[in-house]
Amino acid sequence: MDGKDYADNMGGTAAWKAIDANTWELVAKANGKVTETDTFKLAADGKTLTDHAKQVKADGGSMESTTVYQRASGGPSLAGKWKTQKVSGASGMMEMTASGTDGLIFKDLDMGMVCDAKLDGKDYPCTGPMLPPGFTVALKNAPRSLDLTVKKDGKPFFIGAYTVAADGKSMTETGAPATGGEQFKIVFDRM
Repeated sequence: MDGKDYADNMGGTAAWKAIDANTWELVAKANGKVTETDTFKLAADGKTLTDHAKQVKADGGSMESTTVYQRASGGPSLAGKWKTQKVSGASGMMEMTASGTDGLIFKDLDMGMVCDAKLDGKDYPCTGPMLPPGFTVALKNAPRSLDLTVKKDGKPFFIGAYTVAADGKSMTETGAPATGGEQFKIVFDRM
């Protein structure tokens, strides 16, 4: 909580500082550049934590979101286990296009991340101005879905799947950290 940059588990840095007894700021960086600033506010009863995040986009713009967490254990202050209750705000853009006859170019347009991979389950590098080095993705095709494993420096980091709805109008991402943790679900609408 001294406001200094410390290495995080994604190859970037995180700097935490206390604003007051119930408010904290986190500044995340990748490749030395700020990628996100979060302000965490603890409710007076200590049971709810609200995170207002401002994420920097690769094009220089930004997007904002708010996440509300419910305390699962720990306390009385910030320390503890928190369960996501509600997420609102920013929506991300991703693009998937064919690469040759047996591959896929997977892009996170907001981060400027690009992964050009074959659908063979092998690791392929991901690059981008806001992505620390060492990230790879392994993709496998299944009927109406795509399974993926993201690794950082050769170690599994995230495991997920993208499933296209039968009408083709939406796609659902489900996944969780490879080391365990809360599974999430995001629904994307086709543009």
